[in-house]
Amino acid sequence: MRTQLILSFASLLLLAACDGGPLPLEVEAHEATTPGNTDKIEVIVKTATGVDVTVDGKTENTGEVPNHTFLVPKSHLKLGQNMIAVGAFRKNLGSTSAATQNAKLDVGPIMVLHVQGADGAPNEGTFTCPGAMCAATAIPYAKSGKMALSVMSDIKAKLTIEGKSIDLAPGAKTPIDVDLIAKLGSTQVGQNEDAVFPLTLEADGAKLTENLSLRGNGMIEIAKGLLAKAASGPVLFPGEAASNDPPDEIVVLGAPSAPIIATGKGKTFADVDLIGLGTQSERKFPCPNGTILYIDLDVKVVNRRTGASVGQKTISADRTSCPPTPTTQPLKSVVREDDIKKVMADMFLKK
Repeated sequence: MRTQLILSFASLLLLAACDGGPLPLEVEAHEATTPGNTDKIEVIVKTATGVDVTVDGKTENTGEVPNHTFLVPKSHLKLGQNMIAVGAFRKNLGSTSAATQNAKLDVGPIMVLHVQGADGAPNEGTFTCPGAMCAATAIPYAKSGKMALSVMSDIKAKLTIEGKSIDLAPGAKTPIDVDLIAKLGSTQVGQNEDAVFPLTLEADGAKLTENLSLRGNGMIEIAKGLLAKAASGPVLFPGEAASNDPPDEIVVLGAPSAPIIATGKGKTFADVDLIGLGTQSERKFPCPNGTILYIDLDVKVVNRRTGASVGQKTISADRTSCPPTPTTQPLKSVVREDDIKKVMADMFLKK
């Protein structure tokens, strides 16, 4: 159920006109759920039999069934609160009865936006798009940090996402590129489940905000590729300048236990001062019942903003006991994440 959809059940209104007696009228409005009608809303009218009901300029008679449903295109709505007028009229033996009521419906970005990957978008990885605004469950991205989106709106509006704005025509797909490198700078180090993109929709004098949430490890994959470039030169985020300030945050790549290991006082990727470029190396230790395979980590540390070499350290895997029973597969021992954090912090970060 879309969270920004606010349903309003109008209370029963009995309004007598002329001498025809009271005419009942109860209305409610919500988003259409029937196949092929996702661009419409339903206005459900509860009244009496033989009543002419008018909704959105369309009049129909209830006949022998007192409840009647009208489909109204979302393009007839406005952003924000809508009051949809419903009129009922019945003439019987020279007497008339009438009633009017409004169905209240709040329209937000979730109800009118449909987001998916643009046609022909680079696909080197995908985010999962689970929300109500998603027109497709998978959103592709390029490892270079480009995410090409296609956005359709049911109403005429202006959309702003990650600093970029586009005008949306009702029912038309409009492309927009999102810079994931710029987004990465404000992303928390180690975040690997959700990437949240705030968006703003403006129309009819209203301005509403919503979040497009994408799931997956896409930001981590992009971070790995970007930060690894520090081996050959500076890695700067948009608007960032080179700096030689004392380092207080380091990220290590290539460890066997995790794709990215961070330690220090920083919170986002833009806070990272040093990059540890890890290379795994193996040592074998023979045992009576088999072999222990130690996987060490050789770390070359560089300054992210300048590309300058800072130092190098080999971190050995923990010693472990020989297998108690015969085994044909080596018993593996890898460098612990906590050891990597401690050694890197002690050696390279300011105290």
